[in-house]
Amino acid sequence: MNNELVFNPETHEYFLNGSKLPGVTSILQDTGIIDLSGIPYARLEAAREFGIAVHSACELYDLDDLNEKELDHNLRPYLDAWIKFKTDTGFELIEIEKPVYSVRYRFAGTPDRIGAFDGLTLVDIKSTAALSPATALQTAGYEIAHNEFSADKIKKRMTVLLTANGEYKLEPHKDKNDINVFLAALSVFNWRNNHRK
Repeated sequence: MNNELVFNPETHEYFLNGSKLPGVTSILQDTGIIDLSGIPYARLEAAREFGIAVHSACELYDLDDLNEKELDHNLRPYLDAWIKFKTDTGFELIEIEKPVYSVRYRFAGTPDRIGAFDGLTLVDIKSTAALSPATALQTAGYEIAHNEFSADKIKKRMTVLLTANGEYKLEPHKDKNDINVFLAALSVFNWRNNHRK
C-alpha cells in the first residue's frame, strides 16, 4: 500500500492514510521545548503573520513567481537577505516546503528548503529577532523524516536568519545528539497524549 500524506496548511495538520500525525513544531511546543507562553497573543500573532509573509515571498521568489513590484516594502530586506544567502553560498534548491513524514516514528513536518550545498542540506528560514536553540531540534525532526524514505540522505542542517537590514546569519546545526533529543521529545509527547483524559 502506498502511503498518502495530506497536509492542511490552514490548520497545520498532517494526516497519513487518514490518521492524524503530530507535526514537528507541535511536538516541540507540547513538550515545552518551544515555549511561547510569555509572549502576548497580539505580538505573537503579528510575528506569526509576518513570518508567513516572509516565507511566502521567499517561496514565490524561488518558484520564479514573485511580482517584486508589488512586494510589501517591509518584506524587501528579508527577501534581499535570502537572495544574498543563495548567491553567497551557491545553494541549489531541490525541494521547497515539501512535507515529509515518518512511518516508523509517526510524525510529520515541512522543511523550508532542501538543496545542494556541499552535500544535501536542509535549510530552515527564520525572520525572528533571534534564533532559538529549538530550531536545531526542529531540523533534526525533518532530517529523520526525510531520510526514512530518501536514498539521498541529509548531510547538513542549518538555519538562515534573515534580518531587517538585508543581511543573513547562518547557523549550522552540527550536534548529532539533536536527533536523540528530538526523539526523546517525541516520546514525551506520545506519553502525554496517551495519558490525557
